[in-house]
Amino acid sequence: MDRRSIIKTLPVSLILLLSGCSGHPLPPPKGTVIGRTIVAQREDSNVRIFSVNQDESGNPLLKSSEFTAADLGFVLDNSTYGALTEQYDEVTFYVTIRHEGYDGLRKSPAEGEIIHYSTEKVLFNSTQFGDFVIVRTGLSNSIRGFHRIVRSGEVVRKSEQVSDIDDSAVPEFPGYIVLQHEFETVSSRRRYPATQTAYSNVERDQRVVFGIERETTQSGTNYVYLDSVDPSRSWSFF
Repeated sequence: MDRRSIIKTLPVSLILLLSGCSGHPLPPPKGTVIGRTIVAQREDSNVRIFSVNQDESGNPLLKSSEFTAADLGFVLDNSTYGALTEQYDEVTFYVTIRHEGYDGLRKSPAEGEIIHYSTEKVLFNSTQFGDFVIVRTGLSNSIRGFHRIVRSGEVVRKSEQVSDIDDSAVPEFPGYIVLQHEFETVSSRRRYPATQTAYSNVERDQRVVFGIERETTQSGTNYVYLDSVDPSRSWSFF
């Protein structure tokens, strides 16, 4: 019996459970992140306090009314988020994805369809413009998590210091890798902790595609790290 025949025999509830998704059948939606936006609400008005979205040429267009030093790789820390929640009634995070469709099982979202998903702060911080993602969706076009995040960049530097993560996490990582992400005319550098597999299999000036994972330390600090090299861009529950 082939995979599609097996899927047809599964109860709907089991299919939804396996997909990790309440609104879509298997396999889960996938595509490229072309936008990240933070919107704050106060009474009847909405303020876009940060956004990086794809312009007509495909380049990232950065706008920020609150964070003058924000760059393409901006992440919102807890203290700044706390200040925003005191200043505004509500703060909402959005990730915009241009979809690649459903591996032939069902073309919905259709190939090339663009959807603006609401999500949590920690998931917003986990993704960057240009990432390839396989998502776990919820109701009303929301993202509940990621099956996979794939990110590419040029290795600028490798360092054995892992000083800005909690001590409890340090033994897991042999060091940092600094990546330069190229977006046509715009460059963005970011430093990542890396697993032994990722750290030992890349060299400086090499352009690499990494698998990204998210973790939380014992003290509650959220961070992303480079987990693998040349990860698969497909998904299967078998």
